[in-house]
Amino acid sequence: MAPDYSEVLEALNRRVKEQGGNSTAGALAAHVRTSRMVSLKLEELLKSDEWNTFLSHAKALLEVDEAERDRVRENLERGGLPPDELFKVSNQLQRILGRIEARREDLELPRAVIQQDKDFQVAYAKTLDKSGDKPVTE
Repeated sequence: MAPDYSEVLEALNRRVKEQGGNSTAGALAAHVRTSRMVSLKLEELLKSDEWNTFLSHAKALLEVDEAERDRVRENLERGGLPPDELFKVSNQLQRILGRIEARREDLELPRAVIQQDKDFQVAYAKTLDKSGDKPVTE
């Protein structure tokens, strides 16, 4: 479930404050502009041959990890492993699951940042006064 835009704006205000600034209209506007520039660069990246090369490589690694996960799970499900071997295989499975999660997050990161920017843009637009050019701050 996507956050409502008040939550997005609160997160944006928090981020600006954490970076040592205050959430003035100018600081918010600058943060939103920076977010937009990053988002545009990521959109370009997702259309590039370099991204497609990375994507192919990352998906291949993910497939290898998923196949290894399946083999290790089968080994665990067969049972009969001595306690020390069971411990090693269980740890191996946890490492594999961690790699799988990290690879999936790598693949989704650009889209997640782009979506965050879209949320920031909408939330920021909701802070503008009726003239459309002056942010309303708390």
